[in-house]
Amino acid sequence: MRKMQKRVWRQAAACLMLATAAVGWGCAAPEAAPSSEGAEASASADEASAAAEEDFIYIGTVQTNEAGQTYGTSAAADAEGVELDLMAAEATNGRSGYVYVDELEEVGSGGVTNPDEAVAYMEQRETRGSEALAKHLTAALPEGVTVTPAQARVFLDELSVGSADVGADLAAGLADRGKRATVALAEETGIPEADMVAVLEDAYFAANDEVADRIPVYESDGKTQIGEFAMNGL
Repeated sequence: MRKMQKRVWRQAAACLMLATAAVGWGCAAPEAAPSSEGAEASASADEASAAAEEDFIYIGTVQTNEAGQTYGTSAAADAEGVELDLMAAEATNGRSGYVYVDELEEVGSGGVTNPDEAVAYMEQRETRGSEALAKHLTAALPEGVTVTPAQARVFLDELSVGSADVGADLAAGLADRGKRATVALAEETGIPEADMVAVLEDAYFAANDEVADRIPVYESDGKTQIGEFAMNGL
């Protein structure tokens, strides 16, 4: 596997595009008014730069801390063929740091050791998720309106349908799936769709926050905790 010995920035491609598209890039602009070709080249360069900034991905390199632990991004580890001790992650408070890979894998798998345990673990998570979403929906809806865990499960099941086939436009695909799930929940409960939409997003994220597991996020020293990483949500 190809080694990656330095930081890789996708803006490099944009710089190359800028340099080849804009005549005299990096030089003083001439006093004469730009030609239509020059204006078009400049516009193309601006578009290329904006696209590069939007698509920016930091890969970095794998480094070693004072304790001899390797840390970096998963992409860098794959590129260099290195096993990570600490993997780059973003904490729920927005800070960037690292989580222990062993802990990430253990919590992520639920500690299961065989297929039967895996099935039981998934059923337990589904039950917790359904109960949490039903609770938060019921609390948000008008008094006397109740959403049961079974009804909440209808929404969650519909939301997961077709997760691997949302089409070329991911955002549109996810939005369509969310729409179908919301309609299914409204039909199941008899609650008007508009009323459900008004409270569903907040209830969903509150339930997700309730059931998610959390592991510490550290600075690169692997000792200084700076936040938590949430996983295994709805």
